[in-house]
Amino acid sequence: MPYIGKAPSSGEFIELDALTASATDTYTLQYNGADYKPETVNNLIVSINGVVQKPSSMSLNGSSLTVGATLSSSDTIDYIRVLGHVGSVITPTDGSVTSAKLDTNIAISGNLDVGTIRATNGTSAMTINSSGLVLPKTPILQVNALDTNQTITATVNTTVQWEAVEIDTLSGWDSSNHRYQPSVAGYYLCGGGIRFSSSSTVNQRVRFWIAKNGSVSTSGDNALSFVHLQFNFNSDIIANSTLPLPTGLIQLNGSSDYVSVIFETDETINIHDSTFSKSYFFAQLVHAT
Repeated sequence: MPYIGKAPSSGEFIELDALTASATDTYTLQYNGADYKPETVNNLIVSINGVVQKPSSMSLNGSSLTVGATLSSSDTIDYIRVLGHVGSVITPTDGSVTSAKLDTNIAISGNLDVGTIRATNGTSAMTINSSGLVLPKTPILQVNALDTNQTITATVNTTVQWEAVEIDTLSGWDSSNHRYQPSVAGYYLCGGGIRFSSSSTVNQRVRFWIAKNGSVSTSGDNALSFVHLQFNFNSDIIANSTLPLPTGLIQLNGSSDYVSVIFETDETINIHDSTFSKSYFFAQLVHAT
């Protein structure tokens, strides 16, 4: 037959565990050894001494059944049967449902009000503030250097060294090798700027790479492993400057791949020479794979 709520455990009814009459009028109902709480006495068929009891002569308090009269050990509780469950629809109060398991496909026709989205271990991954702004926690890095005077030898591809870590949410920065090796695979947007000094010489060419795994080869597939920016003139006109690094996407595998900044110029110069203009390099995950 149709029903709302839990299905009856067996056919039209279930029979509760046997009870032994004693000098009391209240008995604890159990089913398979566990306390059982019927919805109402109208769901019960109680037979005592071969006589089915009127529901109005009994009362329920959770799993405690009070019969109409105090029974003695000479009385017999023949059986207690439950005629299924009475279906009910309730509206839980706010905050009363502490956990729930939902279907894998959920369609919501109204509004889904969310404050915080968390990982299964309870760590917050994203919040939505009162202005409706989505505030995700994204893998991000920024390092800098200020007045450290790293020498770049003329015509030598040199890995840029960075003095300090401003932010590194994945702890992927290798300060010994001055490279970023994130633990999440995806496409990373990289960029920054370099301060350099040409006080004694003026440059004709400066070149920057943000390179994957140290490769700056311009042939074949290797040309896809970096982003590159070059300033090149017919004469020596590039003086003290803060110049932008190339900005672009680099795919990293989340394990062995890393990115570093490489600098080359036609004259020996110092970079990170200023106390008021920092050099910096950043990387941010924009699409996980």
